Amino acid sequence: MSSRAPDSTTQDAPSPARSTEAAPVVLGERSGAAAPAVRLLPGRVEASRVLYPGYLLVWVGASLASLFAWRRAEWHPLMVFVGWGGLFCWYWVYGVAYRYRRRLMKVLAVGMSALVGAVLIWVSATRAAPMRVPVDGVLVERGALLLPGLAAVATTLSLALLIAHLLYFGRGYREKRERDSVERPR
Repeated sequence: MSSRAPDSTTQDAPSPARSTEAAPVVLGERSGAAAPAVRLLPGRVEASRVLYPGYLLVWVGASLASLFAWRRAEWHPLMVFVGWGGLFCWYWVYGVAYRYRRRLMKVLAVGMSALVGAVLIWVSATRAAPMRVPVDGVLVERGALLLPGLAAVATTLSLALLIAHLLYFGRGYREKRERDSVERPR
């Protein structure tokens, strides 16, 4: 027995008929006319300058709603966390879809953010209005509440920032051609 490995150069070499390799690609060579250089520019404003305040406003709204849930027994804190946590997740998905230029994912995220945000705004605003609430089996008139109203305002502002980024500040990625890269006809 020898300690050397068997000679595999003749056994492992693929035959041209059995090879599935693609043709070699040479980087840096172009066939035909050279295409002009194109730079991708982000939207009008850097995404983090608009989306991060929106994220912060979602958590401010969630904090105000959680404080309301702890002070009164009208809402459960877990449901507040689920509602505003879901809204935050959809905002985050929009940010990722914008960064990686995924149109379908961006449209879905904006649609779901608008739906979840509208529901949370509506629930917070209706809870903030004066109404009759049951106290010890008797309906008692109570005045307007500040915390759910502020949660509705914070959530409205965050949704407005998202829509503003979608319609104006983001404006997708723009293409800008280099001035000296376009070949002039001779």
